[in-house]
Amino acid sequence: MYRSYDYISGLRERIYRSPFEIEEDIKEIKRKISETEERLNIRSLIMDIIAGDRTGRPEPLIRELESAIADAGEALQYMKELDEELSLLREELMDVRCVLARN
Repeated sequence: MYRSYDYISGLRERIYRSPFEIEEDIKEIKRKISETEERLNIRSLIMDIIAGDRTGRPEPLIRELESAIADAGEALQYMKELDEELSLLREELMDVRCVLARN
């Protein structure tokens, strides 16, 4: 949807996406957050690693644990980025709803 310059309120021209498009993006972000939460289940992951360690040698276990922690760190950073993107989409949706309500 295109809105031209509003001389009364001083709002610049702008192209708005439809609420449906924004809501679809929000659903996609929520799906990605859910998938990422599964990666952050460290307790379960550590228990699986420890239960699977049959050698009794600490070196392979330590490497697996370090790898799991690194992966969890990456997942946490990705979760923060998704959360920020979700917040921006919610703001965009509120803007569009306000514009549509004025019409």
